[in-house]
Amino acid sequence: MAVFDFDGVLFDDRRFKKDYESLFFHAGISKELYEKSYVQAKKKGYYDPRIHSKLATRGLPAGSVIEKKLYARLLEFAKKTNNYIFPDVAKFIAGLGDEYIRTILLSTGDPVFQNQKISKSGIADLFDEIIIIPDASKQFALRSLIRKEQPISVVFVDDKKEVLEDVKKSLPSVYAIQLRRDSTSLPARHVDALLHDTVGFKNFIDEWKANAK
Repeated sequence: MAVFDFDGVLFDDRRFKKDYESLFFHAGISKELYEKSYVQAKKKGYYDPRIHSKLATRGLPAGSVIEKKLYARLLEFAKKTNNYIFPDVAKFIAGLGDEYIRTILLSTGDPVFQNQKISKSGIADLFDEIIIIPDASKQFALRSLIRKEQPISVVFVDDKKEVLEDVKKSLPSVYAIQLRRDSTSLPARHVDALLHDTVGFKNFIDEWKANAK
């Protein structure tokens, strides 16, 4: 069984965020206010676009009207995520399915917004199951998934240092891989592999797939 994160691993969230924040700027919101309200919108443990749009427009003339329009535009923009999937992803995930490896997408975020992003990405149908959790504690979701699926072996792929280290510490038998698309992300300790794209997976898939399902 192979479990993948979405943002930063399969989905170019840095490029998406750059285009996404321009929606705020076009609504008359400054970069300073955007960034401040963005941090506040993540206080639940995940990003909430409704809270972000509300905080960013507070105090603006006709703020409530702008807020509703902005939130609607954010959700509409989330339908265009197929433009932000990394070019090596679709063929790679489809190839795992061809090898009869069960593929799971495990993502964190606002359930409505994240579901919108994933469902319109063009790769949702390539996964056997999609799980969206509203917090960053992936180890608990992964533990529950393993208990339910009872796989012989598990590969977990994420880009975030703290997530991988947390998973590896609590579930040492999981094969943890850090996919660092962006060199500015911090490298995780004690992971089983550190890669920069899906091409590197080919080096161990043949060895691993015999025991995976």
